[in-house]
Amino acid sequence: MTINTTSGLRASSIVKRYFGVPVLRGVTVSVRPGEVVGLVGHNGAGKSTLLKVVSGAVSADEGEISLDGVAATFRSPADAIRAGVATVYQELSLLGNLTVTQNVFLGHEEARAGLLKRAQMRTEALALVERFGLPVDVDAPLAEYPVATRQLLEIAVAAHRDARVLLLDEPTTSLEGEQVERLLAKVRQMADEEGLGVLLVNHKLDELFSVADRVVVV
Repeated sequence: MTINTTSGLRASSIVKRYFGVPVLRGVTVSVRPGEVVGLVGHNGAGKSTLLKVVSGAVSADEGEISLDGVAATFRSPADAIRAGVATVYQELSLLGNLTVTQNVFLGHEEARAGLLKRAQMRTEALALVERFGLPVDVDAPLAEYPVATRQLLEIAVAAHRDARVLLLDEPTTSLEGEQVERLLAKVRQMADEEGLGVLLVNHKLDELFSVADRVVVV
């Protein structure tokens, strides 16, 4: 089988400095559709910084990002999301005081003539949680659910927004045992069944080796 090496996301020779001190020194990493790539490195190696550069949260001093072989410039995370690159950080962005449905559509509410399409959003949220096997009430506040469920919901929301590439920053840090296995299994399933490319930062090598197609060291 011939692999198209231009498909998917590629960050080439990325350099990032803070106050003149290099954090990233010419890092190159790529992830193809349907592939899970593990990203490892010692503390301070710049793993999270690389995700921020790729996601548009910070700009690189040097280097290039491309999607399917075409140069891409992300001036903000919103730019990256529109291009199909979504990021889930350790610090979850969903809001506990909002319902599951409200979180699914947070910042992407559906409306007509200035009125929210509440019934349609609720129906779509139901379909999403069923697709991911999440035992949640879409009308309940997210705060009612444990961190593991919130983490999975955040990943589900990223997929719901038509992500082609998913960047995950230490997603299992707050999880234990079966919760970790469930999250990694879902990540693997999304790659295999939906062709999602996943770049996964994790310092636990046993977890990475259980899910990743290959591992890149920063």
